[in-house]
Amino acid sequence: MLNGKATWRWKVEDTTAAGRATAAAVCGQARASTKIVIVGSLIPARLEVVKDGFSTRSKSNGTDLSYGVVLPTPRRTPTR
Repeated sequence: MLNGKATWRWKVEDTTAAGRATAAAVCGQARASTKIVIVGSLIPARLEVVKDGFSTRSKSNGTDLSYGVVLPTPRRTPTR
């Protein structure tokens, strides 16, 4: 207990399957539980790059470097 408030931490292992689970806490004679949902791992974003490159510009006090990418226009699915 910290300043009259209960605190806790838990860890969900990387190998834990996604789905419903129960979180339970016990403190002396007191018990509490609640249903939670374990969310699966995040799917990495896929990014398509059409073109990329850089440019430099010399200055008296150094060099400016710029880098850029061109991303494709998203494809739209027809609506019905």
